[in-house]
Amino acid sequence: NDLAVKPMEEVFSEDNFFNIEFLSYAQRAKAVNKPFYFYRRHMGSVSNKVHDYTVPALKRFAEYTKQIGQRLGLDAAEVEKRNRIRFIVTFSAVVKKKIDALPLGEVKKYLKDTIKETGVDLSFTKDDLSCVEFQVKLFWILMRYKLYTPLYMLVKVYSRFVAR
Repeated sequence: NDLAVKPMEEVFSEDNFFNIEFLSYAQRAKAVNKPFYFYRRHMGSVSNKVHDYTVPALKRFAEYTKQIGQRLGLDAAEVEKRNRIRFIVTFSAVVKKKIDALPLGEVKKYLKDTIKETGVDLSFTKDDLSCVEFQVKLFWILMRYKLYTPLYMLVKVYSRFVAR
């Protein structure tokens, strides 16, 4: 099927996308409840930083998964919902890492610039946030209403709590 791992600049979370694409061609699959796939988290890695290609690559991931969904005859609304949730979770995780490294005085400018440059849509529905962690919901609500100081405090408290 001419499959290959796409570069990160083209599709964010390229390993996950490859797995989705690969499985979309499988005749059979079986879920095994054992951890055979481990992620090693390295804070200095490319996936832990916001790049100029991060949001476009996330959007391309969504477009590619829509194409796979159409080919497989999946419900387009369900694929779209899952793509919105994936974007919300991934974007907030990447941006939180950047905010955590900034002083409070630079957070407002960074967020305004990032939202403007990437065209991130801050509108969401209750359904979009229904299955994400509370801190991710809170992150998006604070972003939407431009409550940057509480957002900064949330990120700082959360990163210190997780670091323990």
